[in-house]
Amino acid sequence: MSNKKLFTLTKNSLLLAITILIPAFTLFSINSLYSAQAGEIIFDQKPLKKQAYKETWVNSFSQFNNFKGFDYTGKLKQVYNTENQYQQNGSFFVTAQKKNTINPLYNSTSGESRLNTYSAPYSGGRLELKEKFQFGHLQIRAKVPNISGTLPAFWLINNDPAEGYSEIDMLEVPGTEKGNAYSAVHWGSNQSVLKNKWGVRKMPTISNDYHWYDIYRFPDYAVVLYDGVKVMEYDPRVSQLPNGRIPLNDPMNLIINFNIGDKWAGQMDDNKLPAAIEIKEISIRHYK
Repeated sequence: MSNKKLFTLTKNSLLLAITILIPAFTLFSINSLYSAQAGEIIFDQKPLKKQAYKETWVNSFSQFNNFKGFDYTGKLKQVYNTENQYQQNGSFFVTAQKKNTINPLYNSTSGESRLNTYSAPYSGGRLELKEKFQFGHLQIRAKVPNISGTLPAFWLINNDPAEGYSEIDMLEVPGTEKGNAYSAVHWGSNQSVLKNKWGVRKMPTISNDYHWYDIYRFPDYAVVLYDGVKVMEYDPRVSQLPNGRIPLNDPMNLIINFNIGDKWAGQMDDNKLPAAIEIKEISIRHYK
């Protein structure tokens, strides 16, 4: 065989190998981000990828508002304060501790229990992203504790709705259930009359490994994924009010909090504290 023919054969073989290997490598690279379990299917995100008019990487505490004091639920076991959040080695940490903590908003003359209660036996962290997210793709990579007595969560809410109520629970990890991660939406004309939809995924390594949590929001469709696996999808138009407003399409703030004392959290195991949510990455791609 001549050197010319050998070169041509070698070149063609190389091109064929590249043609086969590049798509296979690309597919491997995409899927290697995720950890689908037996029987699960990685959701095809390609149709959801749109041109973003703005991209945000969350890499500083200056991008968050700090929530202090008791929350608005009337549960008084935990005070939120800034001591329970810090940044280290490129990660955000939101912690919970067994520590008697003075309410920083204490006011003995107030008629609200969240203000006139002096202290609580536990403290926790709660971060609220300043930038609002309406339509597009929000992605979080994190390790999340799953221990009795706690309810760590990532959720979206409009803090100043013109009318109606809507809430998107991107992730909730109840201490009463080992290895279960939930996503839900709640909507209604007000907070006392709500409709709900939810989904759950078994995640036995949720506390030990980093996992990917995604939500895509569009005017007529939204989906929540864990490690690329669909957990819950919904049509936001189900929340439409008589005046035409759709609360589930409101611009919303991302909240990350480490909750203690919720009924769903279960009985607190003080030996497991302190504990921390570790956020490795938060990114937002805004769509029009």
